[in-house]
Amino acid sequence: MNAIETDGDDRLKIRACLGTIANPNPKIDYLTVLKQDLGEKLSVSLSYVPDKLLLRTDCFLTYLESMASHLNEPLEAYAHTFLDDFNNEVVPRWVRIEITQSPGDTPGRQITLVDQQPRWQNSSLLFAHL
Repeated sequence: MNAIETDGDDRLKIRACLGTIANPNPKIDYLTVLKQDLGEKLSVSLSYVPDKLLLRTDCFLTYLESMASHLNEPLEAYAHTFLDDFNNEVVPRWVRIEITQSPGDTPGRQITLVDQQPRWQNSSLLFAHL
């Protein structure tokens, strides 16, 4: 079961928004970071170490817009669905998704999910970024 309940065809259409291109240098580890504000109080940050594929930058926004109707509470469900979709389409060596909700009528909060391929290690790269 997906973290967000949707029709199976709808899920596949949304996931397909995560278009990829070949990594120009898959032999080395490097970090790619994409950030996008969603309205006035919500932002999404995606940091990842690519393996064979890169997420096309324009597809990051397309995916977030496609998922906008699912941006309900709990935001954790949205974050887990994004992580699942990203891992299935891009298959990064390491990924971190952060969803930040600015304070307003509710307290501010940040949701951070991290995942990596088994046996992948490069703590110096991650330490330099985080």
